[in-house]
This record gives sequence, structure tokens and C-alpha cells, in this order.
Amino acid sequence: MERTLDNYIKIPESRYERVSFRKLMGYIIPSTTYATHGLYMYPAKFIPHVVRFAIEKYLRNRESPWVFDPFAGSGTVAVEATLAGVNYLLWDLNPITELLVKASTWQKDVSLRDLELDFEYLGEFQPKWRNLNYWHPPEFLEILRRVWAYYHEVVPDELKPLVAIPLLKVTRYFSYSDEKIAKQYAEPHRT
Repeated sequence: MERTLDNYIKIPESRYERVSFRKLMGYIIPSTTYATHGLYMYPAKFIPHVVRFAIEKYLRNRESPWVFDPFAGSGTVAVEATLAGVNYLLWDLNPITELLVKASTWQKDVSLRDLELDFEYLGEFQPKWRNLNYWHPPEFLEILRRVWAYYHEVVPDELKPLVAIPLLKVTRYFSYSDEKIAKQYAEPHRT
């Protein structure tokens, strides 16, 4: 038997219709990675078209509207709310969410110099990651420790979200993780 909504809930045909949010919101949102939505690969991202549709339909004409996202993930709701001029409140268990949202909704001036990292920095930071040697080749661990020490000891707190995103990407790129899959997955060690 085919599993459909009709098998579980009896709703008259006239009470619902199929909707393509991409078609409905295509005039505002050209792709799922527009604006800062493509900043960082994150598993099971909320497509911005759905969020923007809900904001436009239910919050557009309200005074001081708020939207709440209890599973904020990569921050799609925050980006769309910011672009639409709507207040937002986000919750998520993943600590990276705060960095992603702050970087994705950044509205202050920034220069390339603000984002520079010193890969020769003499400090050392030991990440509290389990199985560090499982995820990273030994020749990269020394560099990883130095650059993350620079991040923690030198980068101003205000700029940390902006610097963290490319640093996380570099850290992942030089790991055994499959960079094309959003969820952490270790490939057999590359040689």
C-alpha cells in the first residue's frame, strides 16, 4: 500500500493543495544558496523558500513581528527574518549554530585583514575532540593546533564567528571526512 497523507488523515480534497515553494518564492529567492545560505554545509537545511513564504504570508503586515525556530540548525530562519526585517528567536543544541547565525547575519563592515590567520603562530591549542587522530592526519595536527590557538588567543571576540567559518572549512578539508557530505563521515584514510 502506498503511504500518503490520505492513509492517515482524512482531509477533503478541497482543503489542501500541492504547493511548490520554489515557484511561489522564486521572484525573491533565486536559489537555496543565495545570500549567505551557502556559507557552510549543514545537514538537513531548511530551504529558504518555505521560511520566506511563511514570513511573507503570516508576518509581513504585523507590527514588530517575531518568528521562533526551536531547531535553528544552520540559521535559515535567521537569515530570512533579517532580510525581511523580522525579529527572530532561535534555539538549537548544536553550538555551531550560534557561529553560523552571527556570520550569516553579519551587517557590519569587515576587511580581508580582519579575516587573516597566522598559520605560523607559536601558540598551541589542544582541541577537546575525541578521536582527533582518527579524523586528522598527523602532519596536519601541528598546524591545526597553531591556527586554532591563534583563533582563540588573538582573534577579537566580535570577529570570531566570521573567522570560524573558513577555519572550520579548512579544518574539515584537511581531515579524513568526506567533504561532499554534510554529516560527519570518515572515509577510509586517504594517502
